[in-house]
Amino acid sequence: MTEPYALEQSTQPSKASVWEDFIDIFYAPADVFRRRENGSWFIPMLVVTVLITGITLLTFNALEGAYRPLLDKAVEQAMQRPGVTPDAADTIRKVGAWQFKLFGLFFPILILLVALTTWFAGKFFGSKQSFRAAMVVVGYAQVARVVGAIAMGIEGLLMDPAKITSLSAITLGPVRFISRDAVSPFVYGVLLRLDVFTIWATVLIGIGVYVTGKVSKGSATAIALFVWMVGSLQGISAVMRGQL
Repeated sequence: MTEPYALEQSTQPSKASVWEDFIDIFYAPADVFRRRENGSWFIPMLVVTVLITGITLLTFNALEGAYRPLLDKAVEQAMQRPGVTPDAADTIRKVGAWQFKLFGLFFPILILLVALTTWFAGKFFGSKQSFRAAMVVVGYAQVARVVGAIAMGIEGLLMDPAKITSLSAITLGPVRFISRDAVSPFVYGVLLRLDVFTIWATVLIGIGVYVTGKVSKGSATAIALFVWMVGSLQGISAVMRGQL
């Protein structure tokens, strides 16, 4: 990401409908961020949340093998608590499955936290980005996650179910080729963050900061990398707790 976006600042944002934004974000993200800088952050948040939730519900059965180890781990940890009976295992598994199915409903919280991190980090680089603009940028950046969810669903439908033994088995990144037990939780957590769609979302955040924050490309890159690293720390923590 040393030169992630060769683009020129424009004084006149282009005009387009809201739905065109979700097409343009694939090939002209700077234009989207420029014209929506002061627009609604709720629209991208709503669209992403609905799409992720719908895709996850539709593809859960095909990807059940990827979630099973995590559900087994949750049951194992719960059974170690005092007072938890074996009869509770089935309930714990069902509740856990629904948490995965409805994961998309947590995206508004995710967008809020990432936007807050982006906005805060920008202050150390002289960013003029408003928090509203940060919400807009991060909301549209999550379109990469929508594509990622679709890709994982397609893999689940096409792959041999016996080969879908974990989420890493359907991740488009280096962690796909590395055993969970072969590396430390730190390394595994970092590798999880090197998938195609996480990097894509990070680049989009960098572009958005460059456009709406009026900072240099180098500063925008540093801010995006900081956001990526914060997410990596959260991923490492989740791996250490057995949640990934």
